[in-house]
Amino acid sequence: PGHRLVLAGPPEGCTTSVAARLARGYSAAGLGVAILSLEDERPAERLRRLVRGTGVEVAAASTAAVASTAATRLSEANDLLLVDTPSVSARALADVAELARLVGAVAPDTVHLVAPAPFPHASGALVAALEAILPVDRLVLTHVDATSAPGALIALAIERELPVSYVSSGDGDGTLAPADPVDLARLVAITRESIRAAHESAYGAETVEMPARETAGADVAEAAARQYF
Repeated sequence: PGHRLVLAGPPEGCTTSVAARLARGYSAAGLGVAILSLEDERPAERLRRLVRGTGVEVAAASTAAVASTAATRLSEANDLLLVDTPSVSARALADVAELARLVGAVAPDTVHLVAPAPFPHASGALVAALEAILPVDRLVLTHVDATSAPGALIALAIERELPVSYVSSGDGDGTLAPADPVDLARLVAITRESIRAAHESAYGAETVEMPARETAGADVAEAAARQYF
């Protein structure tokens, strides 16, 4: 059976867009790909529009029983099953618990947290909320072009020992690519300069002291994925 890859995250992460981009990319590379949306038919219809013409099947399942059956069927027929999930917030613990129940029914091989670069604290809080009931295996960094400090999430990846699997920018037809250590180091460098400039502006150049959490560039290569799914 094919690999079951779950995409979960806060509303700002745009898991549906990431699922569609991954599906288009891997389908174009010759893999059999399907998407399972753990919601009602409306998000599934959006996914169908996004992958139209690729041959990627999209199914919807809003209950654990239906999700389990659909995941088995789709993974047996394809190389990769992408599972799109409802957006959740660390503040809504009931939603987090329900997400964990649905995802558990899918029996995923990997769970990727789709983490928007402009909101690193929201992503960190969600990882912490999920840890006990739905372990996260990897991070997908999104909207890295929408913040002056894109490396903050890489600090989260290092702190939590989570490999970075993919990096994306833009919306809709924006870019998405497997994580690369050189690119991750560049994002950390951009963040360092942004923090330095902010400190110099607020306190003067002579009093700048770079926060260790935001400048752990030496460990960036270890945060990059060894495999992508």
